[in-house]
Parts: sequence; C-alpha cells; structure tokens
Amino acid sequence: MWNKRDEVPSSTPTNRNVQAEPPRQAAAPPPLQGVREVVKEPAPSSAAAIGSSMIIKGDIFSREELYVDGEVEGKLELQHRLTIGPRGKVKAQIRAREV
Repeated sequence: MWNKRDEVPSSTPTNRNVQAEPPRQAAAPPPLQGVREVVKEPAPSSAAAIGSSMIIKGDIFSREELYVDGEVEGKLELQHRLTIGPRGKVKAQIRAREV
C-alpha cells in the first residue's frame, strides 16, 4: 500500500543496443569549369575621410589620399591628394601632391 509502485509498461519499446550512425559529410561539389573569380578593385576615389561631424585640431600625416568634409585646424602633410568636401573647413599648413 505505502511505497508501492505500479509498474506500467511503456508504449514504446526501447532497444539499448542501437548504435547511432555517425553524421555523413556531403561531398564537395566539383569545381566549375570556365568560371573566373570576380575581384572588385577599390574605387579610385577611395581615401581616408574626415566626416562632416568631426573636428580635428593638430597635425595629420598620411601616405594615402584624404577627404575632408569636417573641420581641420593645424598641419596637413599628405603624399597624395587632399580633397576638401562641400562642408569641409581647413585652417592649416597644407603640403600635398594635389589639392
């Protein structure tokens, strides 16, 4: 009566000797013939940028192009082109290949 358990047979039989199959890996697809990989070249106007909400006071030295659309005060020395955008304000000594 007390602590007596009624054994209820389970509705699904269990097999304890079943081994799971290891997952199979899909074979790699064969390489495509006559298809070339497309590599995008960087846009010619790609440059470091000083955004319109930025204010920089100090010296800037760069080996790459620079696009200024914010404010720069100080010294700018670039090995390449300096572009000042429509909202750009520059009060600086400028040394660049092209302005």
